Amino acid sequence: MCGSRTLFAAKQHADAILDQMKARTSPPGSFSQYGEDLIICDLLQDHLSNGFYVDIGANHPSKLSNTYRLYTLGMRGVTVEPNQSFCSLHQRYRPGDVCVCAGLGSAEGVACFFERGYHGVSSFLESPGPAVAFGSVVVARRVVPIITLAGLLNTVHLAARG
Repeated sequence: MCGSRTLFAAKQHADAILDQMKARTSPPGSFSQYGEDLIICDLLQDHLSNGFYVDIGANHPSKLSNTYRLYTLGMRGVTVEPNQSFCSLHQRYRPGDVCVCAGLGSAEGVACFFERGYHGVSSFLESPGPAVAFGSVVVARRVVPIITLAGLLNTVHLAARG
């Protein structure tokens, strides 16, 4: 088990490094699952230098990310992710963002986060339901803080951009 977790962590670092190289050497394509980032960039094209984003459930800093393309184009923001491994990757590969390792909820507190074999289906639900069969085996349980959106926005200050 330890070996597979180490291999998984190494692959996540490699993915982030390759995506950084891809973004520097050519106009980046989509980093999100279904091209959502291309639509977002088109809609926000006039705000890329002065806007900011809040990415809840940010996951990997570049893979399946709706905000990594914005990041490569100069926009900065806040990422919220309960998976500590992905928070560490965000802090290393997206240093211009503020990364908060927590979950988001309607009230502050703590909750158990269930990391599954496939990170894309990890959640705060112990039993994800029949729709999530692939990768649904729980590989780790962690208690993480839960914050509110209002609390997040009140405590995280983005530097004013001119």
